[in-house]
Amino acid sequence: ANTARFLKPPGFFKRHRLREKPRLLTGPFENPVRRFVRLREKARIFCDIPPPRRIPIPKPSVPKLAQRVEGVPRVSPEVLERRLAFLLSHKAAEQQLCEPMKPRCSPGLVERLVWMRQLTEVRRIYRAQYLQKLEEVMEEEQHRQVEELRSDREQKRMRREAYRQRLFEDRKRRAILRDRLRVDKKLSEVIARTSVAKVKRRRVKFLQKLSGKAKFMSTEESEQNVLYGAVNPTAGGQEGADR
Repeated sequence: ANTARFLKPPGFFKRHRLREKPRLLTGPFENPVRRFVRLREKARIFCDIPPPRRIPIPKPSVPKLAQRVEGVPRVSPEVLERRLAFLLSHKAAEQQLCEPMKPRCSPGLVERLVWMRQLTEVRRIYRAQYLQKLEEVMEEEQHRQVEELRSDREQKRMRREAYRQRLFEDRKRRAILRDRLRVDKKLSEVIARTSVAKVKRRRVKFLQKLSGKAKFMSTEESEQNVLYGAVNPTAGGQEGADR
């Protein structure tokens, strides 16, 4: 009974298992040992890959200038001043008294509504004047910052130009010194050669004078002397002794 399973051909799922397709065997019903081995190999390969090189790039230094004020009411300052002077004068009280009556409203309520409307208008005028003054101040501050930035850039440019000029002067001085040393070296070589040539000429003249005063034997006389010494060695010795 136990060996009968080896006699029958394998079924569909047994064939599927024996095909050893890891892509189809991965999932919730995967073999835990194979899953551990697969993840371990994946981690090993991933660790062998070097991390991407991160090159630090400095952020550009953008100078922060004063921002413009938004929502500034475009009303003439003279109009605001004139309206504010009216609201703060005794004419505002006369306007409250001259306000027509409304249905289901008492005179005090009508005056109060006018007074509240006047206070709201005063607040708006103050706010408009504040925003206009703030806009002027911010424009002046922005112009001042722009001028400072321009002056700083000009000073930096002048410093760079001065450094470049000093560098050029130093290079020019070194080039002149190098050329002068090369010229001095050539001059010293020429002077040394002239002195050596003078010594050689003096020695050649001395040898010429010496050769003119000396008496040299001819080749025939030297051969005769050699032959005579070979035939009569005693005579040669006697002559040497006589000498």
